[in-house]
Amino acid sequence: MARNLYHPFGATLAIISLLIFTNISLANDLPQLTKQAESGDIQSQITLADMYYSGKGLAAPEMEKAAYWYKKLADNEFAQAQLALALMYIKGEGVDKNDQEGVRWLKRAADQKLASAQYILGIAYENGHGTAVDLNQAYMWYEVAAALQHPEAISSREELAKKLTKQDIEKAEQLANEWWLQHHH
Repeated sequence: MARNLYHPFGATLAIISLLIFTNISLANDLPQLTKQAESGDIQSQITLADMYYSGKGLAAPEMEKAAYWYKKLADNEFAQAQLALALMYIKGEGVDKNDQEGVRWLKRAADQKLASAQYILGIAYENGHGTAVDLNQAYMWYEVAAALQHPEAISSREELAKKLTKQDIEKAEQLANEWWLQHHH
């Protein structure tokens, strides 16, 4: 059974919105918030991206503006924004639907040790979303995310192992070890 590629997004938005200003009216402060974000203030960029995505303080969500601010954050290596942008590409929210671009952003977030991105990348490889089906890569990404204690990755790795040969699992584990050696910093 294919796992839902979009489920972890809600948790990501909760992380991204951690810095949201709950004691002010965002709509009233939108010009000031935008000015701060445009000057490079990361907290303001996060708040705007989340606000535009969720519609909080607005009449309705504004996905194109959300994508704009997530992209700014993602270009500056903010892993949670890379994940959010990846999922926007995969779902076609605020940007043209483009699974390959979504996978590209997932890889960038995964390379920063964001377990939820690694898990979703495993799903992408297992099911061929934005990439060719590659069960060794899927297992490898589940293995990496599992090492970071991602519970769904642990169970997905166990389920996928039932479909793989011992040699495939060994190869995938070697890929995971190589990934850790390259990203140990």
